Amino acid sequence: RVTSDGCFPAVITSGYAPRYVVLSILDGAATLWQPQSRDLWRWIVVGATLAAGDQALSYDPATGRLDFLGPPPRQVERAALLTGTQIGAWSWEINVKAYAVIADLIEARR
Repeated sequence: RVTSDGCFPAVITSGYAPRYVVLSILDGAATLWQPQSRDLWRWIVVGATLAAGDQALSYDPATGRLDFLGPPPRQVERAALLTGTQIGAWSWEINVKAYAVIADLIEARR
């Protein structure tokens, strides 16, 4: 449930087809925008996560485990697929050099 003004990525389920949308809340009124692709929506989720001050990735260099903490955008997911072994829906085993590239893609320096 949204309790403040802002933009929020969301999924609306209706029947069997989910809709990936961005909600804009201003003074209690909501407007809805549906990005052209699910991948664009995933980049919006990454941006919203980072803007909130949260992490989008978790990496343990001791085990080489990379976990995406939200749905990974297609380009980043493919980088992980090319450089590591998938061990879960959003988890891979990759080396530290591959992680550095992926982290640079996700958490672009400002």
